[in-house]
Amino acid sequence: MKYQKYIVLLALALGIGLVIWAGYNPEDPGSSRQTKDQVNRLRDHIDSLEQQNQKLEWQYQALQQTADSLKLSLLKHNSDYNQLKQRKHEAIIRLTQLNSDSLYQFFSNFNTKDPVGER
Repeated sequence: MKYQKYIVLLALALGIGLVIWAGYNPEDPGSSRQTKDQVNRLRDHIDSLEQQNQKLEWQYQALQQTADSLKLSLLKHNSDYNQLKQRKHEAIIRLTQLNSDSLYQFFSNFNTKDPVGER
């Protein structure tokens, strides 16, 4: 008898739970259509985002190739610049080693060879 109250309350709770569960219909026609429309809109949006992503990937790859070719070109120009700088430095060293007569001869294009004898 002591437990009879609890058993009745438990049976009542189970009965109410069954009624609620049986009355619950997740397939409501109105909400199902709205949900399907929303899912379709989201799928379309995802597809458009994937297309945009693909275009951006192609653009990124093209820009990356351009950047790589520019880096190679810059390295070549730097190498050419350093070679020219080295040649200039060597020419300056040669000029600083000349004495005054040799400098005069260098800048005046004065030639001590006989032009008549070179024939």
